[in-house]
Amino acid sequence: MRHRKRNATLGRNTSEKKKALLRSLLDALFLNEKIKTTFLRAKALQGLVDGLICKVKKKDTMNAIREIKKIAFTKEAAKKVLKISKTFKNKSSGFTKIIPLYFRSGDNAKIVQVEFSKED
Repeated sequence: MRHRKRNATLGRNTSEKKKALLRSLLDALFLNEKIKTTFLRAKALQGLVDGLICKVKKKDTMNAIREIKKIAFTKEAAKKVLKISKTFKNKSSGFTKIIPLYFRSGDNAKIVQVEFSKED
């Protein structure tokens, strides 16, 4: 049964479209290192990014590349994942941060900026 199991629809009607949206947001984040999007999409993306970086940190290089290819669309984004995961070697979580910017005038959606937190 599906009682009380609410997931964000992200403006899509099928899970494949949601997965494609999150993969494209993930690629854009790794290529540009910061993106603007709505708050709900940012929250969904944050879990995906943190999980991917943790997986990559735990595995050796070849297995990490296989994990990245399952999720990332482009080769450039896959290379950036490896580079960024090496900078977070002392951190165990909290790789991204969400900064609120403004409310969109058309539908009053909360627009935020997603970027990588400082490397410590």
